[in-house]
Amino acid sequence: MPVRPVLVALLALLGPGLACQPAPPKVIWPQGHWIVGDARAWAPLVRGLASLDGTPVGSQARAWLDRLAACEEFALHANVDAPPASWLEGARCAQAVEVPAVLQAQREGAAAVFSFPMPAGRHLHGRLVVGSQGHHRLQAVLERTDEGLGELVSAAVSLLVQGDAPAGTPRFSAADALIHARIRPADGLDLAPLVRQGSQADQMFHLRSELFVGALLDGSFELAVYLPRADQVTPPMALALDHTLRAGAERAMQTFVSELESTWPIHHANREIAGHPGACFHDLKLLPDLVPCYVVSDRSIVVGWNPASIELALGQSGDAPAFVSGPTLGERGGWLVHLDRFAEADARLQRQLAGGAPHNPLAGLFDSLRVDARRAGQGVVFEAEFVRELRMGAMP
Repeated sequence: MPVRPVLVALLALLGPGLACQPAPPKVIWPQGHWIVGDARAWAPLVRGLASLDGTPVGSQARAWLDRLAACEEFALHANVDAPPASWLEGARCAQAVEVPAVLQAQREGAAAVFSFPMPAGRHLHGRLVVGSQGHHRLQAVLERTDEGLGELVSAAVSLLVQGDAPAGTPRFSAADALIHARIRPADGLDLAPLVRQGSQADQMFHLRSELFVGALLDGSFELAVYLPRADQVTPPMALALDHTLRAGAERAMQTFVSELESTWPIHHANREIAGHPGACFHDLKLLPDLVPCYVVSDRSIVVGWNPASIELALGQSGDAPAFVSGPTLGERGGWLVHLDRFAEADARLQRQLAGGAPHNPLAGLFDSLRVDARRAGQGVVFEAEFVRELRMGAMP
């Protein structure tokens, strides 16, 4: 049989399948705020929140338990303009509510699904999966994030959305970290849009210098907040901007410092911190413990709240760390919050500020929170994992 007729016949048969398929129908989300879920699966989480004595969250959680004690399934519905504090008034057993079909379709395998209208035509929806071993996963989709936000907010949001490329090996120490993040933004590390040309910030701080508008930065940044030190009331904080060339980064920072000193009555002092050259502004004490410093390492420009911040971040602090084990960031990056360390942070601040007994409402609820944010069409998908490590005698 000739080849051409066979090809023609095959194309005729497959033509409908090879044609451009119509786009999937747009999901029509229900009006108002909705949460629909399994009351029994939620109960351990809500009981944990109810233990937060003296907090609005704890009061709301206890009211939730009382209101839905007899429910297997629950549904919460509130009007668009209803304040969050009043949402609980719309919670009841699901049997008494006509749950929208679009939410029912999202329920498979999830402890709860939610749908929240947001300002400027945006929408937040997602699902919560409650694990049996203390791992809870939350996925949320924020649609149309770039519309109606304004240039400045859009630029800031873009810095938090991760790209497909790995963020790279963390530069900072994980010991004693409360919050640790490493991000390679999907749209690149473009800092210039954060400061409009000719704006007050540009004129006052020269933030559109070579450091911010040039090609010195290689695309990743890292942020860490650490346990308060015994003699300080502000937790140490450090920021790293990875560079492409150390000599160029050093020159850019020196120029940036000179521009600051030409505008403000401040003076820098050259200083080596954690084995790296840099400088500090000892006369810029606008906030508690603030002595801003920077150093340039082989891989990054590191800016710290004070010298101790940089020493902690680069693993060169003389203090013995209270926490040396626990989850860490990998090369993919993301955000990691060590919730189990906040009790110690609270105790240290209480001793510094008031000298009284610490109040640790978060103790025992979760140990860590990991968050990733990635593009999805015109929106952003947030993946969050709450983890509570199982211990002897602890309930999952």
